[in-house]
Amino acid sequence: MVGETLFHAVQADPIETQQAICEAIAGLIRDGQPQISRLEGLLALERQTQPVIDLLLTQYVEGDAQIGSFEWKAWNAALRLSQSFCQAHEYFLGHVAKLANDYWTDPEPLVRVQLFHHRKVELLLRLLRYKKRSPEIWKQLHQIYRLAHERDLLKRLGRTIGELEQQYLQILLLEAMNNGRFSPREALWAYRWFARWCSGPELRLSQANRSVRIESKGFVLDLGGTDGLKRAPAGGGDRPAGDLLYFDSSPLRAVIDQEMASLRDSATLPDGASPASRAGQLALLKKLALLFAPNAVEIKRRAERTSVALAVQAIAGFPYIVDELHRNDTPSQIWQVKDRSDSGCRMRAQIDNLNGVIPGSLIAVRESDTAPWIVSVVRWFRRLMVDYVEIGVEHLGREPRFVKVTDRDGDVSIAEEPNSASRCFAALYLPPSAEYPTMPIKTLLLPAHDFRTDSDVTLLSSNATYRMRLSEPLQQQFEYIWTSFSLVDETAPLPLPTMASGD
Repeated sequence: MVGETLFHAVQADPIETQQAICEAIAGLIRDGQPQISRLEGLLALERQTQPVIDLLLTQYVEGDAQIGSFEWKAWNAALRLSQSFCQAHEYFLGHVAKLANDYWTDPEPLVRVQLFHHRKVELLLRLLRYKKRSPEIWKQLHQIYRLAHERDLLKRLGRTIGELEQQYLQILLLEAMNNGRFSPREALWAYRWFARWCSGPELRLSQANRSVRIESKGFVLDLGGTDGLKRAPAGGGDRPAGDLLYFDSSPLRAVIDQEMASLRDSATLPDGASPASRAGQLALLKKLALLFAPNAVEIKRRAERTSVALAVQAIAGFPYIVDELHRNDTPSQIWQVKDRSDSGCRMRAQIDNLNGVIPGSLIAVRESDTAPWIVSVVRWFRRLMVDYVEIGVEHLGREPRFVKVTDRDGDVSIAEEPNSASRCFAALYLPPSAEYPTMPIKTLLLPAHDFRTDSDVTLLSSNATYRMRLSEPLQQQFEYIWTSFSLVDETAPLPLPTMASGD
């Protein structure tokens, strides 16, 4: 499978192509008799199969015409492929360690770089499914990186070892994001940004020997441990023990600021991008700026949490909440609230599909069948066991109401479901709230793909029509926009309509 043949196979069926590639890799290492020609074959196959991995990652996060987003088979196919390449590179590295001739040691640095690249993909896939860190993988990566320096490969093949450090730093930055606060889309965006940002000389790791002062900013890493980057001791405190590397994140913060400025100033969007994706990327960059700030940023809660033991009903996902308020027939799930405040709460439950409550997802909760729904956004996600999870949510508003919105003037025929031709779509209206949560303004929750800043839309009900101008979004997530609005015109002197289910 080479050249155009492989390209067309990927386009036709990436998962079937992945299986064939894994079989080819297995054939290169099956008999335990490594040959340099087989290593060359592996490297050639690897160069051609990068589009397969990229497509599988995109399929899992975004979905396409062949497969829906968050389909496990796309994730598993990408994992199998990266693990097969890892196994093959470990196989050849193990052979190199037994020999001392240039015939095998010359390609050794490149094999290490490729091993790190596929470990990076594997760690990204773990991040996409919110899996906990693997101490054994981290131990292996630290040992390989340290060995490269101990054998003085840096002086012999500086460019290739520079590539090894680039891959290593990308892995470290990805692992720092594995805190349950990033959505899969955000993780994939960051993964691609890190590859570009780390390709230059600005971002680098420094050997923290006794003659190098560790500043009270940035991060440190112990090559003898099983962890990733840790914050440097505040105030230039006691030096951590171990074989340390130091990462000054000031240049990274400068790169992030430049990226934000470029997105804001660009008059045109990149190919395939949308205003919603630009806003989402800006929001992600702000989160990364906090995460990698040279000095730790303390984020204070808006209100203190009180411990409770409360069972609540919950519906996760913007379309499911809309459906419940429209038809009142969506089954809810029981969650246990562990603590709460006016601004949010912490909840636990056993779930079938973790993708419904990933960071950025919308979730509506209520204490009983007669209590009002409270609409919230998931801020962080933690896997306690395989299917038992804990989430932290921030409340957006209470008593949401189903409404229909169109971007056309005047009366239009409203279909039961959103129609792309008429651009009529379902939305949620959140009235002002005096408490739990406190929200002094009227807001709307709209599908992300139907949002345009500063555009006029028409809200329709059975007895009135309202023309409104949408403001800058208060929050923008992968499936919805939360925004305020101003009333431009109305056909009757009525308050904003309260729309019952089925209106």
